Amino acid sequence: MMLSAFDGAHALVFQAGLTPEGTLENGSFCGGPSWKGEWRAVRNDTVNLPDPTILTFLKPGYEKLEFTFPDLNGKPVSLSDSKYIGKPVIVQIIGSWCPNCMDETRFFADLYLQYKDKGLQIIALSYESANREASIKAIERFKSNIGADYIFLYAGESNKRKASETLPMLNRTLSFPTSIFIDRNGKISKIFTGFSGPGTGKHYTELTSEITKTVERIVRE
Repeated sequence: MMLSAFDGAHALVFQAGLTPEGTLENGSFCGGPSWKGEWRAVRNDTVNLPDPTILTFLKPGYEKLEFTFPDLNGKPVSLSDSKYIGKPVIVQIIGSWCPNCMDETRFFADLYLQYKDKGLQIIALSYESANREASIKAIERFKSNIGADYIFLYAGESNKRKASETLPMLNRTLSFPTSIFIDRNGKISKIFTGFSGPGTGKHYTELTSEITKTVERIVRE
């Protein structure tokens, strides 16, 4: 068995052998000339996706999210800026290279238009390459193509370990995207790790419904 795909940033190849028992054995996963992993799979008709709201969390000893990153013009932006004080805020951890981030940003762009008059703010923290100039161009293209009318910041390199270091109050940056919902008092209301895009069917419907309810709550409170 072989599957291949191109996600916009990586060429991916999955290979495995199908046994008479229905398991997949001796699997290999290649994402480039030097990126290779092994895998096996057993069919499980009762498996569920992990709860996306418990994987990423604020570490003990911290009370709120804090950061300062430059916008696309180089101006530093923080949650402590007057623009965000007393406002409900969504903070996205994304990358312009990430297909799921694109799906989430399309949804958030519509969400922002729906709720911005009620005070909702969205800040996208974009993790790209070490080349700031090239990264800014990629972010601008991403933002323009989707039509997202909220602020994007250049947060650093698209490396989960380095991204975690830029946000030390979180247990880790596990996934691009990750979205943090902050109420008007600056408290984290909920964190969603990952994003199930439209291609996932009911999972997309369920997730976007839950996200919308979370937004309605932080806008109302």
